[in-house]
This record gives sequence, structure tokens and C-alpha cells, in this order.
Amino acid sequence: MAIKYRLVAGMATMPTRSHTAPLAIRSLVGQFDKFYLILNGFQKVPDWADISGVTPILPKDNRDYGAAGKLLGLSLEEDLDNAIYFCVDDDIEYPKNFAHRLAGFLVKKNCMIGVRGSVMKPDFKSWRIDRENFEVNRRLLTKKKVDVIATCGCAFISSALTFDPEIWPEEYKNCVDLFFAKLAQSQDLETWIISRRKRWLKPIERGQDDSIYRGLLRDESKHVKLAFELLAMKEK
Repeated sequence: MAIKYRLVAGMATMPTRSHTAPLAIRSLVGQFDKFYLILNGFQKVPDWADISGVTPILPKDNRDYGAAGKLLGLSLEEDLDNAIYFCVDDDIEYPKNFAHRLAGFLVKKNCMIGVRGSVMKPDFKSWRIDRENFEVNRRLLTKKKVDVIATCGCAFISSALTFDPEIWPEEYKNCVDLFFAKLAQSQDLETWIISRRKRWLKPIERGQDDSIYRGLLRDESKHVKLAFELLAMKEK
């Protein structure tokens, strides 16, 4: 299928991911017309990021955008009118048809599409416990509508979602999935994950000490707050 949109991607990384980010980037290079790499915490561009097909960005004034940095390309890109924007992570190996597969779905349906998501259970109380997760390496026979789509591998037509990533709330810079789900809900975008074979995407590393997951084990209050706000929006 011919894709008539420009394909633009954003990834955020940090020094502690210098052993996984090069592998993730290598699996994605060549799939996009523009690939922004936000280097949180770096003083200079590392050699592995200074390669053809990647636009490395050192945040001004040493600002740490956190995971929300992957959306910064939306404010850097000059031509988003006919673009599909992709969010990707620095610790996953992506298949060579990743971008084309997700873009093909968006050509058919105006929504947000991804590879990982979750559905909150009835009587929701805990973000860690009270939801069904569809992980990136899980096999799915059919596409599935979800409450929250994970930004480790998702895409949307940029003109369908209006917001400024530069003013992303500081307190939610590492609660990207839920805050993003609220944005999608407020602008009537459905969120779906695609069918795929098992291990179509392959985690390179999981549960790192500085990962969002580890942070959840210590304190999930921000995630729970956002989840309840999302549920309230869905009930209206």
C-alpha cells in the first residue's frame, strides 16, 4: 500500500540507555522521513546518535523532558500538515515494516494506533493491578480497542491531534501514556492496537532501575489520578 503521508518519529533517551538506544535506533533507521532523537541528560551528542537518518536534539538549558520528549518533534517539525507522527522507545527492537504497518492502518481509519495498550477493569483502583495489559511481544489475532495506548510504539495523523508538547506538565513527563490518552479522549480519537504475531516487537531490556515501571512500584499516585480523570471523561 502506498503511503501518501510523511512519516515522522520521535524518541527520547538518556545516558543510562546508551547500551539499548543504539540497537533500537538501528532497527528504525530508514523507516521515516524524519527521526528526532531527544537526548535528555547528555552534554554532547554521542557517536551512536550522530548517524544518517537521525536528527539528534540536545534540549536547551539542560532541560529534561523525560519520556514526554518523544513528542517534541511535533514542535520541531515544520511540515506536519500531511504527516503521521510515531512515538518509539529506546529499549525495543522494532521490525523493518513497523512504520509502514502502522501507517497503513491510519490511512484506513482516523484514530491512534499502536502495539501495546491496556483496558481498565471494572471497579478500577490501581494502575498496576486493575487493568488488562497487551504487551508488545504478545500475539494478537485481531486488532483491539483499548483505553490507554502505550507510546512505546504508536502513531497518529498529526493534524488529528492538537497540543503543544513544549507545555507538557512537568509532573506528568513520565506519565506519558495516560496523559496522552486524556488528550486523545478530549479530541475524540479512538485508540487501537494492531494484530500481530508473537514477538513482532522485541524488548531489549525491561524493568531497569530508572524505568517508569520501577517508579510505579514505588508510587503510582500520579498514574491513578490520571486514570480516574480519563474514566470520568469516558463516562460523559
